[in-house]
Amino acid sequence: MKKVSAYQKEILEVLEKSGKPLTAKEIYEEMENRPDFSTVYRGLHHLENKEYIRSVTLFDHISLFFLKEKKHQHFIYCRNCKKIDCFDKCFAKEIEDSVQKNLNYRIFDHFFYFSGLCQKCAEL
Repeated sequence: MKKVSAYQKEILEVLEKSGKPLTAKEIYEEMENRPDFSTVYRGLHHLENKEYIRSVTLFDHISLFFLKEKKHQHFIYCRNCKKIDCFDKCFAKEIEDSVQKNLNYRIFDHFFYFSGLCQKCAEL
């Protein structure tokens, strides 16, 4: 592992324990040795630049951070309660193949998420 600070290491541990994407606020709230909030943001930025983690900004400007894993990840996000679930099934292979063929790109990775309403929110 490249050199990371104690706070950055704790950020990685929080993300590893969660198993799903978290906001900067959620990461901060899970840290035992809470630095100031700007330190968390700087740590997230550093870890993303060093490619330990990835982030995605959702349609409502919420940024989520998650560990960069060898396999790509897929999420589903409830627009109402902000619940996030992960799923492993990849539906993007055909799209990826088409993009590579028709647009002459070499695809290295993709990120995929759905947004909608979870069952509980849909029933309200």
